[in-house]
Amino acid sequence: MSNSGVSHTTTNTAAQRTNLADWGKAITRGDRAALARAITLLESGHPPDHRTAQALLAHLRTHSKPKPTFRLAITGPAGVGKSTFIEALGQHLLAHPGRVAVLAIDPGALTQVDARGAILADKTRMTRLATHEDAFVRPATSAGASGGIAHATREVIELFEGAGYDWIIIETLGAGQAEDIASSLCDALLLLGQPGSGDGLQALKRGLNDRADFVLVNKADGDLLDYARQAAQDFQHSRTPEDRQRVWLVSSLTGEGCKDFSQALIAWLDARRQSGALDARRRRRLVPWLAWRLHQEIDQHIDAPALHAAAADLHDGREDLRAVLATLTSTLADALTQALAAGFDKSHPSAK
Repeated sequence: MSNSGVSHTTTNTAAQRTNLADWGKAITRGDRAALARAITLLESGHPPDHRTAQALLAHLRTHSKPKPTFRLAITGPAGVGKSTFIEALGQHLLAHPGRVAVLAIDPGALTQVDARGAILADKTRMTRLATHEDAFVRPATSAGASGGIAHATREVIELFEGAGYDWIIIETLGAGQAEDIASSLCDALLLLGQPGSGDGLQALKRGLNDRADFVLVNKADGDLLDYARQAAQDFQHSRTPEDRQRVWLVSSLTGEGCKDFSQALIAWLDARRQSGALDARRRRRLVPWLAWRLHQEIDQHIDAPALHAAAADLHDGREDLRAVLATLTSTLADALTQALAAGFDKSHPSAK
């Protein structure tokens, strides 16, 4: 009986490894359904799904050959035309040539999936990209996560890179949604503005103009062209002389400026890769992302009754601040340890 049990366990483990190997091969050879299924598991709040997805990522890290990639974060206020711009930019990146993957963060739950494995939503605004054999468009729910991105954004980027995509584009929830977190995962932050909307002034107030690697004034066409030029000047005035060169006028509608911008972007990123600045940025900016991710877990596991009880103890003088914090920290550490053992994202909102 004992030998039979060992054999059964060994067989199951071997089968799991075989399944992961087949799944990994399917992703690396461009199987969209396999890629979409892996992303769905990463976004799942169910511990078994999450463990399977993490095992798949570990397999890809071990068995797939990494290739150089570029990661872009694109932000801007609602109505500025982020999706339309990504569609236009994506065509030029595909012609570079390169393969393009887009992750569009959406505040709501998205569940409708098409036959090619991508969820239907922003795809309706990126029809050419969504139907191109070398592109993949995937909206993802933020599921209540702060920071303008989704909980599993970094892992999805890994999957895209394992699947052989050269360009990974993250469309954030919108300007003002903590772009620093999105840009911490990317090689360049692109800020989109539009003429006559005061975007430049709002960006200045948030310091976003200074943090953006490139500023693009979209809708620079027709009757809006003169207003777009004024908006570009407004952005330029607050930037250093070097940074002023990275303010562009573009029109997603006519395509004007998009090709020239894509060439400038590629040249800028290539130069940073050659100098080592790109890798240094990825290493440096992983720190704020880790801090953000830890805060997300803490927010998910903080116990409201325990907080209320601790506040009452502090208010009534039964405990001092040091003792209250020590108790809460210990309780939180236990909860996080149990969640990690169970599958890390057990309390993810989608599991509730």
